[in-house]
Amino acid sequence: MAIRFSTDCEALLKFPQLQPRRVTPEWFSRIPAKVDGEGIIEDASEFKTVRVCPGFTDLYDTAIMLPLWCTVSLTRCSADRNDNPVPDPDSLDVFSMCAPDIFQVEWHPAGQAVGMPGTFGMKALPKMVSPWWVETDEGWSIYITPATHHSRTLPFEPIAGIIHTDRYHKSHLPCRWTREPGSEETVFAGTPFAYIFPFKRAEAPKIEIRLLKDEKEKERLDVEFHSGEYRKKRKRD
Repeated sequence: MAIRFSTDCEALLKFPQLQPRRVTPEWFSRIPAKVDGEGIIEDASEFKTVRVCPGFTDLYDTAIMLPLWCTVSLTRCSADRNDNPVPDPDSLDVFSMCAPDIFQVEWHPAGQAVGMPGTFGMKALPKMVSPWWVETDEGWSIYITPATHHSRTLPFEPIAGIIHTDRYHKSHLPCRWTREPGSEETVFAGTPFAYIFPFKRAEAPKIEIRLLKDEKEKERLDVEFHSGEYRKKRKRD
């Protein structure tokens, strides 16, 4: 299966750091494989860190990171009598300005997401108009979610969702506020913004719930955890 990113913005092809790519957070690449130094647990140096945890490494190996494609400036404004934005640090509205002009930010009335965390009393939620068309093979979709484990200081992040990109290819990113924005803020192009996970659609699995009492069955389910066999099999795969 191939996932194809297309754009009519030539500038995005000239700057590799602004293209979709696989990436791990900088902090993750720097940390050691084992705990460095003493902790509250005796012999903590024998503990492995998240650097070798399959839950983290498989996430970064699977995800495609989509960086923010343009610098966005957020300024609190209110509307004048002609409905033009006027800087107002006490306003509940936030207007954004993008550079360069070829990129757009649109807005959803906050009432469209009533009850969803991330409104903070704001009247509108930003929608980043994507310059990318995303296309997958028949039967494949993408799951879009915020760039987990990267910077959590962004004032807004994409709202997680699934798009059937074998049928619909223009994937704009409606966003929620992660905190109440200040009077003026700038988020720079290239900032880790969204993760994309391609997956093949399938019939939803039947959910089974059971009470486990058999000790041999518990041992069977736990054996790969205790033996480290899970990590070994991943390497062989």
